[in-house]
Amino acid sequence: MKHLRAARILRRLTQKDLADRCGLRQSVISRIEGGFREPGLEEVVRLAGALDLPVEWFLTGQERSGKSLVDISQELRHLGLVDLRVPGERVPGAHRNPEEVAALAVGTEVPDPRVLEGMPAILAWNRWRPALLVAFAQVTHPKAPTRLAWLAEITLLLDRTGGFPGGIPGADDLVNFLQRVERPDASDNLGVTGARSPEHRAWTYWRIQYPMDLQGFRDRAITLWSLRQGQTDA
Repeated sequence: MKHLRAARILRRLTQKDLADRCGLRQSVISRIEGGFREPGLEEVVRLAGALDLPVEWFLTGQERSGKSLVDISQELRHLGLVDLRVPGERVPGAHRNPEEVAALAVGTEVPDPRVLEGMPAILAWNRWRPALLVAFAQVTHPKAPTRLAWLAEITLLLDRTGGFPGGIPGADDLVNFLQRVERPDASDNLGVTGARSPEHRAWTYWRIQYPMDLQGFRDRAITLWSLRQGQTDA
């Protein structure tokens, strides 16, 4: 395991030093570093404690989980995007605040349509800390606050016009969040060129150019809710 060797060298420890710290035999450390033995979970926890590093280091060689879609896909499924499967997805070392995951989900130049169109469901089915959601969005991407505000408004609109599938336990959180986001100066096509947007206030106010209408977002939420209920029933 190359990440273990790198961490040991970074801490200026010999294999024997590390073995003494974590209570494993030096031969075990040697075989793990040489790729001849996969450490068990208990061993990884011991090594992480001895090296003062998070478990994430032993998965990816980084102290924090990554920010791309392969890094956040499992967390998005946990928040409600139950049909999202991404080739090569990584298991996060630790789940992040939902506010950070939401910001990362929309904070790329071209957000994945499966994620973008499922965001109203994620916003609806989870509770949010509005100030934290704004803060994470602002540091993730210049357009992330506006995109999340647009999606939050769509979420509330769907609830007012027929009810949101599964309800919105944190509706007040979304209203509070909307009050904290300013209208943008420039338009945002979310990487979809030449797309015609619905003639609707939610799109025009937030200067969003995206070719899905309210019914499309509702259909996506209904599908996700049905799949989620199926998992619960099973």
